[in-house]
Amino acid sequence: MRQLTKPMSYDSPATRRCKFILSPQMPAQALKPMTDNALFEKDIRRVLIIKHGAFGDIIQSQGAVADVRRNFPNAKIHVLTEPGFKKIWDRCPHIDGVILDPRKHGLRVDITWSIRRKVHAFDPQLVIDLQNSPRTDNYRKLMYPNALCSSNRDPKTGELYLKKPLPILERLSGQLRAFGLTVRTTEAPQIDWMANDVSDILDAADVRRPYVVLIPGSSARHPQKRWPYFKALASHLIEAGFEVVTAPGPDEIALCHALPGKTLLGEGFLNWFDL
Repeated sequence: MRQLTKPMSYDSPATRRCKFILSPQMPAQALKPMTDNALFEKDIRRVLIIKHGAFGDIIQSQGAVADVRRNFPNAKIHVLTEPGFKKIWDRCPHIDGVILDPRKHGLRVDITWSIRRKVHAFDPQLVIDLQNSPRTDNYRKLMYPNALCSSNRDPKTGELYLKKPLPILERLSGQLRAFGLTVRTTEAPQIDWMANDVSDILDAADVRRPYVVLIPGSSARHPQKRWPYFKALASHLIEAGFEVVTAPGPDEIALCHALPGKTLLGEGFLNWFDL
């Protein structure tokens, strides 16, 4: 099997082996991969995954990231993400490095060129775009035009392959399968590696067992996503004999204080791994 000496272009024999049959109306489970996995395993040594955010989407992407590692066990895998999520990715056992992208609004040539230099230094042979945004579509042309790329957009037109809305896990699974990757955990992500031992925090707050942790908030920018029945749920759980605990982020303190039960803040705010 040949070894790559330079990035593969979209028109190379390798990319032609990675093309797949797809139409905008096809559901994810109907995608038909046409990929030579042996080529991937042998030739791909540097993989860039793009996942900027937000927090919930990053958590849901962990099964896909694990599948990427499983398909490329010997490759260097880096993630392009927002600075606020660096600690999560630093701890992720499936990747080797993190490239930060502040995603500033508007055109910031200095920031864009800084990110471009870091991406070029890594020199990815394969980019797996799990963000699938217009921004990352532009990145494809600017930062890695000669790399293989898995995304949910046509590389020439920028049009979405799957225009019908799908749950995120199905969408990610369909994207990886379409590129010819073996998918095992994408639709069932495991994040046990994120969990800290919080016994000391629970004991200090006098939390008795059994307990249930409620996280009623969401981004302050999307209040419509907040489920309005957490107060009633908390009351029912307490009546059933459970201790109810909330662990708010900065935007959710008042919301959690309004619920029955105990609010845990730790030293300041609990971090991702205490949650």
